Amino acid sequence: MNLLNGWVVLGIAALAIILGGLGFALISRPGAGALRAVGRAATVVVVQLCVLVTFAAAINYQFGFFRNVSEVAGFVSGQSAKGKVEPVAPEPSATEPTTDPRYVLSWQDSSDPGMVAAEMTGPESAVTAEMRAWVPRGYPEPGVKYNVMLLLPGTPGNASAIAPAIGAPEELQRAIDAGEIAPTLLITSDMNFGGRVATCADVAGGDKAETWYARDLPAAIRANFNVTDDANGWSVVGPSMGAYCAARMGILHPEVYGSAVWLHGIDRPLPDSFPTTLGVIDSQRLSELIKDVPRQGNLMFVSSTEDPGTAEDAQAVVDAAPDPSKIYHHALTRGGHGWAVWVTEFPDVVAWLASVQHGTK
Repeated sequence: MNLLNGWVVLGIAALAIILGGLGFALISRPGAGALRAVGRAATVVVVQLCVLVTFAAAINYQFGFFRNVSEVAGFVSGQSAKGKVEPVAPEPSATEPTTDPRYVLSWQDSSDPGMVAAEMTGPESAVTAEMRAWVPRGYPEPGVKYNVMLLLPGTPGNASAIAPAIGAPEELQRAIDAGEIAPTLLITSDMNFGGRVATCADVAGGDKAETWYARDLPAAIRANFNVTDDANGWSVVGPSMGAYCAARMGILHPEVYGSAVWLHGIDRPLPDSFPTTLGVIDSQRLSELIKDVPRQGNLMFVSSTEDPGTAEDAQAVVDAAPDPSKIYHHALTRGGHGWAVWVTEFPDVVAWLASVQHGTK
């Protein structure tokens, strides 16, 4: 059952209305006794659950958290990774053009205005996921190699809805038109593969998520779009758990993503994301991963004292970095955790990217 199909959502709402009407008729019938009281109480509970399911379906339809019931079940059950984290070696040619036909995709119009969508099973990762793309007005211009911004959702989340929710297409087009940023195309990607809690790492017995982001996704972008082969023109941005993933990619793979932006994220990954083996989750803290990197890319951290823990987590990574001068910690005193805040902060993200990508930081 496709939970992102409008008719399915309307069907859920209609079923809830019918059950609600039947429930109201049932509890309105005269009568007394313990059995009748229990029946009325149970009816009220069922009707309330129907209302909650209807609201959840509508919200999911709006933001595209889950595509089907199996993804919901996988996320709710907290399916975690099964084994140790396996490092993915840097790939110096990650942003160079590829001639592999497996990365040439068939694109279709998507539910996000102005964006096209395609599904791919990564040849290296074996991950099957959706990606969406937006290109600026006038693409492709002769002689122009476009920069790339990969935008990751929070968790739960997938490739849909995040771009308009954070106002990315509009802000990027405005900045491009004003000459503030180089022509840049926008890519979004699934993060909860198969509904499982995101790791953005390769885990033995689990998903090869890091390979997807560091190898397969860049190869698909290069095979389908006219983009720069300079990693300085590639960035990855994400809020919440997407921030962890974005920073993780920026820390471990600056040869792919020269800049990474962490918006109101975390240092220590979510408990259900990695194996429960003692020490594994702590070893995947951003503040641990960054300590011994041979090469450090540009990192931006956006935190707020009104978003508990974000300021401390961001500063922990800054303090652990070999070169803190390549990290900008934008510490705010206002702004909670949600899209209404992140959409107001996205212009600052674009401005920072413009500065580091033009070498004017």
